[in-house]
Amino acid sequence: MGNAQDPQYLALRKRADEAYDAMRKCFDASQRAYDSGEGARAKELSDEGKAHRVDGERAEREAADWIFRGVSLTHL
Repeated sequence: MGNAQDPQYLALRKRADEAYDAMRKCFDASQRAYDSGEGARAKELSDEGKAHRVDGERAEREAADWIFRGVSLTHL
């Protein structure tokens, strides 16, 4: 993995990690809101969590592509 310590790769991984952390926080807060009878707020938080999941998945794909391109280019 030639690019595993590359700043661009590390930034993408950090972005993914932060998105997944935000996702977990939203889902936890959503559950608390639901348990408290705040259905509308629970839905908002759940939707926000899903958006964070999409961001995390996108950053993971970009990081994987970054690594793959770097490895592929070094083996040509």
